[in-house]
Amino acid sequence: MEELKSSNQIVTQQKLKCITNYIKLFFSNRGLIEQEEIQFIKNIINEEQYFKKQSILKSNQPINFRFTRQKNEDQIQSTVVDFANQNIGGQALNYKSCTQEDILMLLYTEAIICVLFVEPMKPNEAVLIENLIKYNNYMGYESTFQHKNLEQFKWEEKYHLLAIDAEEYFDDEDQFSQKNINRELIKCYSGFEIALLRQPHYSISTGKWGCGIFKGNPYLKTLIQLMCFGQACNVTKDKKNQIIFNVSSDIELFNFGQELLKRKELITLNNIQVTLKKIKNNKFNNNEELKMKILNELQKQYNSKRYPFSKALLGCVIISFAGVLWNWHKY
Repeated sequence: MEELKSSNQIVTQQKLKCITNYIKLFFSNRGLIEQEEIQFIKNIINEEQYFKKQSILKSNQPINFRFTRQKNEDQIQSTVVDFANQNIGGQALNYKSCTQEDILMLLYTEAIICVLFVEPMKPNEAVLIENLIKYNNYMGYESTFQHKNLEQFKWEEKYHLLAIDAEEYFDDEDQFSQKNINRELIKCYSGFEIALLRQPHYSISTGKWGCGIFKGNPYLKTLIQLMCFGQACNVTKDKKNQIIFNVSSDIELFNFGQELLKRKELITLNNIQVTLKKIKNNKFNNNEELKMKILNELQKQYNSKRYPFSKALLGCVIISFAGVLWNWHKY
């Protein structure tokens, strides 16, 4: 806090406004909120446990999803995914940064206390923070971040943050290895499982997880999150919940989402697993090539499901016709 106070950075002053506003709102509403409890829940899924659940990947139940051009925290009645650092809380109290996690910590200011006692997350761990109150609003991002007061402070509305940290990639191709795909699957699943178990009536509000400074590929991360959400829904017996991908200004990813929605009946655990196998260990020249590979694989599965009977019937006709020609030739 002393470092923040002594800095002349514009972002620093905006962060201090968030913290000051929290203190003011807390004490002016203390009688209403001092008995509220914030829960910090850790979920750990080891690799053996995760792969024991692989049988559910044969499911052909469509996954419920949608894409928006909003931000994660814009979705009401949802568990907001925090694109976390290994140390939850990130750089919220550092004047040099104001990324997605930092902003969430400043909006739901009481979440910052996790830096005092939550240990660095392991690759198979996730942390859910429940019953947070929103104290601030904002505009801008990173160097343009600015504090805004809420139009109305609603202490009775509770929010939940799900902290999952993605792997950081220095070589863009490394993330397509089976080892790294498995790491992200286990990490993401550990988060979605605890979120749906603890908050079954809340959708998962996510987006470009690990796709900023961590250099994750947004199309690969979309498939991974769809797969983990489908698995978590099957394990928790939740067939009605939804995962919402908020892509903000990324029009290309939003358009990709609309292409997936056109094939919604094919966005199943079984088909996503097949598609992930087709793209693993591959080298793609650009995202457009990867996107087309994903859509083409889904189209193949669409065609195989749509026309299996007609193809079989055509095969029977050809065989029968060949038999007739053979018999005619004999006589």
